[in-house]
Amino acid sequence: MKTDFKFSNLCGTVYRKGNLVFTPDGNSILSPVGNRVTLFDLVNNKTETLPFENKRDIRRLALSPNGNLLLSVDELGQTQLVNFRKRT
Repeated sequence: MKTDFKFSNLCGTVYRKGNLVFTPDGNSILSPVGNRVTLFDLVNNKTETLPFENKRDIRRLALSPNGNLLLSVDELGQTQLVNFRKRT
């Protein structure tokens, strides 16, 4: 039995408000799903839920032009600045 696994997708949640953001290369979309961010790879048909979460549902996402920094703002106005390339 395999016990070493990586959390890669959040199941059971739905898209609720917020904006969609394309990555600079145009191959992926970032979408708020509740208080988490999901990355949809349009080329390889894969999804990945990023390993951070806001306290409340995310209302706005912004990605820097070079794709290094991701800013997420929840419904209370609290923000998180994340290194998008490293996912931290």
